[in-house]
This record gives sequence, structure tokens and C-alpha cells, in this order.
Amino acid sequence: MKRKPQTKFTDKMFFAICDTIAETSLSITAVCRKHNTSKVQFYRHLNKSIRLNETVKCNYYAHAREAQADIFFNEMIRAAKKVTLMKKTLTHGKGGGETDTKKYLTNEGIQAARLYIDTLKFAVAKLAPKKYGDTLNLNNTVEKLSHEDLLKRLNGD
Repeated sequence: MKRKPQTKFTDKMFFAICDTIAETSLSITAVCRKHNTSKVQFYRHLNKSIRLNETVKCNYYAHAREAQADIFFNEMIRAAKKVTLMKKTLTHGKGGGETDTKKYLTNEGIQAARLYIDTLKFAVAKLAPKKYGDTLNLNNTVEKLSHEDLLKRLNGD
């Protein structure tokens, strides 16, 4: 199999890939393939930007992944609303001769929807852990107030 000659990875390519990430639910591999490059080149460029402290690129990529997490989150909501109905044939009547094929909510449909939503939840938590992760922030600081200061704040003084 003949390998394609690699093109020089440019900042323009980096920003175009980030834009595609922000607009789709495609994986990095699929997005890079769409832009005729590899994810290895993309991550090398990103790592170089991190080492050179190029915050614009790093922030652009972070915002793209957050936007992609929002896409996954919206897809979860849509999937939860549209639980798969499966066709099921029911036989009824005394002789068992009458059959009825309708769409019913089945256990298999519910399980398929649950698997799909759980997969999206996992992806969303990985893409934007601060926004959609399951971890709780237990490092909150509490300001100690005297009784008088508390009354002042409650009264709006």
C-alpha cells in the first residue's frame, strides 16, 4: 500500500479542524481524515502549541471540544425523548388466529436507548468534565460571618 506524502500541517488546518470538531459529533480521527491529515499530526501541532505556550490555539481547541460536548448533550436529550419503539406481533383471541402487529415500547427498545444515552454521557463527561462530569467539587471555601454581619447581609445593608 502506497503512503500519501504528508503535507505540512499549518495553523489554518488546525483552526479548520477545530471548527469541524465544534460543529459535529465526529471523532478526531474522522475529522482529521476529512481534512486530509492524520490525528498524529494534529496532536503534534497541539502539543507544540502547548510547549510554546500559544494560549490562543489551546483555548480554541478547548472551546471546540466543549461545543462538541454540547452537541452530544443535545443528542442525549433527543434520544431520551425518542425511545425506540419496536414492532411486536401479538396473537390474541380464543383460537389464537388473530394477530396484530403494532409498535410497542419493549424492553429491548428501552435497553438500546439506555445504552446509547450512557455512551453519550461517557463521551460528554470526557469532553467537558467540568460542565458534564460526575465529580463534585468539595474544595469550596466557606466565609465565616459573625451574627451581626449575617444580619447586615440579610437586611441588605
